[in-house]
Amino acid sequence: MLDSKLQTLANLISHSDHGILFVDINSWEIVYSNSSFHSQMSYSAEEVLDKKIDQIFSDHHLLQTSLAKLAKTESKYKWMMRGKSKNLIPVTLQFTSLNRILEGND
Repeated sequence: MLDSKLQTLANLISHSDHGILFVDINSWEIVYSNSSFHSQMSYSAEEVLDKKIDQIFSDHHLLQTSLAKLAKTESKYKWMMRGKSKNLIPVTLQFTSLNRILEGND
């Protein structure tokens, strides 16, 4: 059952029209981004994986200090990200736990 949930999640993420980015909250390194994110931000997958959030999020210090509070809520938050050309692009952040997704009902 876990394998099917992981496969479903992988399919949803990879085919989403929304740009999706996973960030390790300990190292602040980007660990995954989907193709929609690459298109919207003009970065290749390789370029994104070489970055930390301070290179891609504006006000990254505020994001880091706010993360603990934000991550405990279901709300969506507006933030700004830097595209490859350094232009600022408005984005919506939403936090969730992978455990919550995987332990949910089918």
